[in-house]
Amino acid sequence: MKKLLALSVLLFGFAGSAYAAGSLSDIDGHLYEEAIQYLYDNGIVSGYPDMNFLPDNRINRAEFTKIVIEANYDESLFEPYADESCFSDVPANQWFTKYICFAQDRGIVSGYGDGYFVPQNTINLLEALKIVYEGYRIVIPDNEAPIELKYYTPAQQAGYIPDELLSKYAKLLTRGHISEIVYRILIDEDKVIIPDVRLGLSPVKQKWQASCGLAALSSALSLKMNIPEDVIFEQMQNMDLYPNNPVQTVDDRLVWDNPEEVFVGDVNGVVSIYSNRLTGFGFMEQPLSNLVKVWAPSSAIFKNSNLQYFANQLKMGNPVIVFASVNARNGAIIIEEPGPFTTSWYLENGTQVSFSMYKHNLVLNGYRGMPENPEVFYVLDPFYGNEIELTPSQLKGILNPYNFSGIVVKF
Repeated sequence: MKKLLALSVLLFGFAGSAYAAGSLSDIDGHLYEEAIQYLYDNGIVSGYPDMNFLPDNRINRAEFTKIVIEANYDESLFEPYADESCFSDVPANQWFTKYICFAQDRGIVSGYGDGYFVPQNTINLLEALKIVYEGYRIVIPDNEAPIELKYYTPAQQAGYIPDELLSKYAKLLTRGHISEIVYRILIDEDKVIIPDVRLGLSPVKQKWQASCGLAALSSALSLKMNIPEDVIFEQMQNMDLYPNNPVQTVDDRLVWDNPEEVFVGDVNGVVSIYSNRLTGFGFMEQPLSNLVKVWAPSSAIFKNSNLQYFANQLKMGNPVIVFASVNARNGAIIIEEPGPFTTSWYLENGTQVSFSMYKHNLVLNGYRGMPENPEVFYVLDPFYGNEIELTPSQLKGILNPYNFSGIVVKF
């Protein structure tokens, strides 16, 4: 086992310092010599110290998962899974735990119906095709197809499967088999890879308690420029978008400014459901849009939108600021919390306005999946200044209360 895992670059990773110069000594005349030699020449596989490749040796489920994950994902993503236990036979802190649990979380691997993964089992054709397709994020034409056909059919149609493996779903695979399959995938210029779009925005933690709009704008602008929150705040004041403090009238009515025109609140950013302590920034679409356009003049408000619109904007390189009904806790947003959700005050003309206490600005930083069917969105949460991942259903749940409204930032 240890000797095999020393070849962690066996298939999909670049060999680096493990790459052995010279020629492999045991592949001459082998059925998959061309594939192995191609991968070897390109530094994708390496041999043992004795220059043997052992093409007919088998490989187990844990080893194959490790190879695919190391080759396709940054260590910072799967390392946190080391102390998890995702299957009955995948306990925490084993050498394979972080790879299998990360892969399970991303839908790259799955266990058996009894809750076991059986990491020591030799991998078969169907299992390998699933891991390759999901790990490499190759588009699957029919996600609803039976598992026997979901990966096999497109692989067979694309010519990825060697003749000796055709229709042999449960065939146990060797290093030679895997090399041939990977070789055919690598040289296929027609394969379609599922996009993983990240704009690379800088997460900004809001400086004031209720200033998520300032932090969100600073994050969105970081695509092109570094504009600190303080600078945005000064610009807000220069544009007379910053109102006076609320006034308590003789009839105990709280009179404040119109949040459709200015940012309602004071610099302390303290928000309370009690009218005599109602302060803080209230960021609505129009005043925030006016502020955004100082730096990104083509930016535009949107309402009644959808996830496909977001994905297409992100694909074009445009950050998206959304208005969401959420609260923040423990380093990430939460979607539901009991308690009062609205607060009200009066405008000078006597009109009463009410708004959610948990209206929050988030920034969409990217997505994973096809634009017409995103799998997950990368979201910057200004409350903690970090990035989180939200599924489409989670994102819909917190955007619905505000009719999918926000601002697309265009420079």
